[in-house]
Amino acid sequence: MKLMMISLLLLTIFIFSSNGQEYLTCLRNNDAFADLTNQDAPSNIRGPPGYPGKRGSSGEKGDKGKQGAPCTQDEEKVNEMKDHLVELQQQLQVAFRKLSELNDILQSQNNTINTNQVDIQYLCGVAHEDGWFASSNGYQYKMTISAQSWQESRMLCSKMGGDLAAVGMRNLASRRIIFNTLPGRGSSWIGLNDLNEEGKWMWNDGVAMTRANAGWLPNEPNNHNGNEDCAAIFTRSSTLLNDTPCSASLYGLCEKRVKSCLNIFSV
Repeated sequence: MKLMMISLLLLTIFIFSSNGQEYLTCLRNNDAFADLTNQDAPSNIRGPPGYPGKRGSSGEKGDKGKQGAPCTQDEEKVNEMKDHLVELQQQLQVAFRKLSELNDILQSQNNTINTNQVDIQYLCGVAHEDGWFASSNGYQYKMTISAQSWQESRMLCSKMGGDLAAVGMRNLASRRIIFNTLPGRGSSWIGLNDLNEEGKWMWNDGVAMTRANAGWLPNEPNNHNGNEDCAAIFTRSSTLLNDTPCSASLYGLCEKRVKSCLNIFSV
């Protein structure tokens, strides 16, 4: 038995050698050898695998299969997308219509704002109405249409709901703007006098005159000839004050309060 095993081992080594491979090929082609190996080889011993055979030729191409049923799923999706697109177009039309309506509303509101702005301008010094100029200090100003004495001019202002100007005259810059905005006049009466007590000048609204709130010409007031008790704006160019006889015929600068002025414009 040992001898047989040794013989098989030597045979295996020989077979895997180059000469053994050629010899094995030759034996495989010999039917007698095949019968001999089938008879003599132990049934429980398996030899090495043989070489794979050559690949056979390709078979004939089979018949074409039947055509499948048409796919309806994609068509349904396309139709669904078309319906959705139509819906979006309708929504877009509605949005454009609402946007147009909103634009009309905004335009209407803008027109209203412009109208209100014009009204405010009439009240607050940007525009004129009936000859009155409205300043941001909450007062309107207007010149009398005729030259008269200080007392007569004050009466004319009173008939128009005001008095000779006092509030707007206490600031030189405001006085200059107000006076030069009104129709051209020469010297004009304002609401300042010392009729009650010589040398004690008072504004018509009860405020005492000071050098800071008056703005006199140089060396004024001087009470020339002892009868200059009323103040007037001397010239349009300077708008400084001069004491003048109250009987002189000058235009009057009237002032009246505007209760609704918003004081948003500077003068």
